[in-house]
Amino acid sequence: MIYRIQTLYLFASILIYSIILFFLYKIDLWNPIIEILLIIVSVCTILSFLSICCFKKQKVQISLNKTNILLNISMNILLMSIYLYNYNYLFFFTKKILLFLFLCICNILLFHKSNKYINEDIKMINSMDRIR
Repeated sequence: MIYRIQTLYLFASILIYSIILFFLYKIDLWNPIIEILLIIVSVCTILSFLSICCFKKQKVQISLNKTNILLNISMNILLMSIYLYNYNYLFFFTKKILLFLFLCICNILLFHKSNKYINEDIKMINSMDRIR
């Protein structure tokens, strides 16, 4: 399980999600968008953990990663809306939003790389089945 490169990518995504959760809980400003972001990040963290646990079921792992990518894209859209609409009002808050955007984009790239290596594993397993 740990020796696969896609598992390391998924561990890195869980680490990034824990950083995002840490900073989201530190924000003093509570509005519905922040609560929605907390829910999305929590769901994404659970999906990443489930994806690591489903290392034997590659198709399930790919579908969990794709769902996670879609949730990250929705989180990016929410963060961009916060950034664009509250730019003048919450200048100190915008630096954290830009950090969150960067981390979400890093997570999308990590999930993409993880899916790429999972597909390579599936192809390798299928080629071994043909030889038998």
